[in-house]
Amino acid sequence: MTTLTRLLPWERVVAVLGVTALVLVASLATAPRSEADICENFNLSARCRIVFGGEKGDGKGGGSDGPKRPPCNLGAPDYEGVACDNPVAGSWSNERQCYIIEASDQPTPDDPEWRPKGKLYQCTGFDSDGTTLILKDPFWSVTPPNTSNPDDLIADLETAVGTKFRAMYPGLAPNPIADGQDETGSRMAPVGLWVWMWPRTMWKTQWGPIEAEAEGTPYWVKAGVTHVKWQMGDGSTVVCQKSPPFAPWMRDRTPECGHKYKKPGKYRVNVTTYWHITYVDANGPGEQNIEFNQSLYVRIGENQVVNK
Repeated sequence: MTTLTRLLPWERVVAVLGVTALVLVASLATAPRSEADICENFNLSARCRIVFGGEKGDGKGGGSDGPKRPPCNLGAPDYEGVACDNPVAGSWSNERQCYIIEASDQPTPDDPEWRPKGKLYQCTGFDSDGTTLILKDPFWSVTPPNTSNPDDLIADLETAVGTKFRAMYPGLAPNPIADGQDETGSRMAPVGLWVWMWPRTMWKTQWGPIEAEAEGTPYWVKAGVTHVKWQMGDGSTVVCQKSPPFAPWMRDRTPECGHKYKKPGKYRVNVTTYWHITYVDANGPGEQNIEFNQSLYVRIGENQVVNK
């Protein structure tokens, strides 16, 4: 039985770092200037991933022809896809060809292999048949290592456009009630009358469009909300795009986005904002969908007839 060494010996670490440094210098020396320009234009680090969430092409036009590689894969030549997350082993890294997670047994200051900065990470990859997970050499990293999880793609795209994508603020008439909010004085809408819904406070980070491009290159990112789904709490679902807000003088109008309740009560409304992101990178065109979920309440009252 082979025993896994918990940490690489210092001599081996130095050797690996030396080889890595030589490879890095060589790659920087041979990298096309356009890649450095793209990193700078997108405000990414010097060692940024030009390919948002994928592997680089063969350098002969970006690899836009043929099937796209899975975001998490076993590398050349077939780039067979693997799950991006393992509940025990962590997140997959295409670069290291293993799942990465913090080692549960971290070295302590009295351990000769302890270092003042960083953490020890466990690396679990596949055997030569690509079927069985096996432990590989652990490694030390000062910063959390990058993985190829699709979540990293969202982070890269947000970095490229210079902002985070966010859920829109839901506008409702009558005014919505937040979880835990005091309901005293909150307004109710009568049964059978329109409840208005619309996107409130329309910042670009909550709706779009958001765009970024690397000038002089084919790379760009575009993002925006496609629609909003309102689950009204009574079994009804309303899907809307951008709609105008409610104003008191519009009471007699029909909203572009609205709903009528048939019974009085307090209803939990679930709101989902859907973003669609398109981009072009070294693999050619790509797209990504993300969604944000929120919940709030609306009160519906009975129509009352006052007898004179």
